[in-house]
Amino acid sequence: MKKHFFRRSSAAGSASVLMMSSLSAMPQLTVWAADAVVINEVCTKNTKLPAPDGGLYDYVELYNTSDSQISLAGYGLTDDEAAPMRYTFPQDSVIPPKGYLVVYCGVSEGSGVPGAAFGLSKSGETLILSNPQGNVIETMEVPALNDDTSFGRVPDGSSTFAVLQQLTPGSTNPQGQNADIII
Repeated sequence: MKKHFFRRSSAAGSASVLMMSSLSAMPQLTVWAADAVVINEVCTKNTKLPAPDGGLYDYVELYNTSDSQISLAGYGLTDDEAAPMRYTFPQDSVIPPKGYLVVYCGVSEGSGVPGAAFGLSKSGETLILSNPQGNVIETMEVPALNDDTSFGRVPDGSSTFAVLQQLTPGSTNPQGQNADIII
């Protein structure tokens, strides 16, 4: 069984510093996105939980492990190593502290739901999160999954992975009997 399901960029030179400023008079915050944002949950075949437009889409959930908000404007998400920016996060892509950002996959233009045009393969998938320069922050190997199950970190943001029997886009991943621990 494959025991390494993700890879993080650890070289300081490949991490980007994001400068955030709140709409209020708060001081500017600096956060290393490469150290703080992780791919937290992936569902490759969702037939139960509708997106805001009512559609049933695959999804990738990102989690902010830090105590500061992070902007992902200009960052990329892909399932193709040769095309790191298949989906580029728009300017308003912000993850709150200890919060989530869900990217719906297989979304068609004009659906009203922001998301990636590429779908995910339920027979297994490689996902890559890149900074605006195209440098890899994280790579996650998602195993083959049944319909309405996901692959995620338990607990959120950790290095322990499980096949999750309950879909939780935008909220805490389940633990215990709803998670089959892999690593």
